[in-house]
Amino acid sequence: MSLLEPNLFAGCAFDLKKFIEISEELIMLRRALFVSALMLVGTVGFSSSAKAADAEIPFSATVVANCSFNDIVAGTLEPNASNNQLVTLAPGTVNLLCSGDADVSVVKPVQDTGDTVIGPATNLFASVTDGTNTNDTDTNTTPINLAATAFSSGTTPVALTVRMTAGDGFFPASTYNYVVTVTAAPK
Repeated sequence: MSLLEPNLFAGCAFDLKKFIEISEELIMLRRALFVSALMLVGTVGFSSSAKAADAEIPFSATVVANCSFNDIVAGTLEPNASNNQLVTLAPGTVNLLCSGDADVSVVKPVQDTGDTVIGPATNLFASVTDGTNTNDTDTNTTPINLAATAFSSGTTPVALTVRMTAGDGFFPASTYNYVVTVTAAPK
C-alpha cells in the first residue's frame, strides 16, 4: 500500500492534496520573504558604503599686464614757410591694446642716422594724444593715464595720434627721416 492511495486516509479529515498545495504556497512565500530580506539587507548594507566623495581641485593663474601696438601708420613732415623747421603735415597713428591700466608717453624725435643730410638737432618736439589727453616732450610731460576700461575688457584698442616738429635752422634739400617712440607702460 502506498501513502498516496486515496483509501489509506479515507476516514481522516486530512486532505493530502490541500496539504501539498498549502506546503507549496508556504515554500513560495518563504522564498519571496527570503528574496525580500536579501534586497532589504543589500539596500541598507550598500547604501552606507556607497556615499559620494567630493574633492576640491584648486586652479590659479597670474595674468601679467601687457600692452601691444598695431596698425602703425607713419606720419609725414613738411618744411614751414621759413624753411627753418619741419612740422607735421599728417600725424602718425597707432592703435594700443592693454590688458590693464597703462601710462602712455612719448620721447623726442630721433633722426635716422642713415640720412645723408643731418638736420638741425634743436627744438625737437613730439606729442601723443588719445583724443582727450596729451603727453608731449615739453609742457605736458605727465604720461597719459589710460584705465583698463578704456580698452573695453582688452578687446578694443585705443587710437593714438602722434605729431612732431624738428629743427630751428635751415634745412637743405634732402630726405629727412625721424622716429618718435611711444611707450605704453602697464601698471
